Amino acid sequence: MHAFDMWSLGVVALEMLAGTSRIFEVDSRARARIDQRTNRESHLYSNEDEKTKLLEFRYFIKALEHFGIGPGMKCNRQLFNQTIRKIDPFKTGTYFNDASLFLNHNEMMLFGDTELDFLSSLLSWSPFKRPTPTQALDHPYFAL
Repeated sequence: MHAFDMWSLGVVALEMLAGTSRIFEVDSRARARIDQRTNRESHLYSNEDEKTKLLEFRYFIKALEHFGIGPGMKCNRQLFNQTIRKIDPFKTGTYFNDASLFLNHNEMMLFGDTELDFLSSLLSWSPFKRPTPTQALDHPYFAL
């Protein structure tokens, strides 16, 4: 059961970092492509509710793929880190290149790949690859 709680922690952390609760939304072009594909398959659905649920699921999966996570995907941490740095409103990823902006080494490490890798591990598609609550609390991110 803990693995699902860790997913939730990862989603909340991602939403806080990005400054939006709409982190897993897809753009209108991707939506249109998904809608078109689903409409072509409309004969497979017994009712509109079934089709709507499938559409929402496909939107969610597409949004996850944007971050390099999702079913059937090996977690692509490099893509994940690049995507986070692009959407980060505070541009914390770019500050890591200039150590003079930090008071000390520990503060600088908060914005490095270690923390983004940790966030990525919380959002691993497989619950068996997510850290346990104890492992998460032992992570340097929570040690400061």
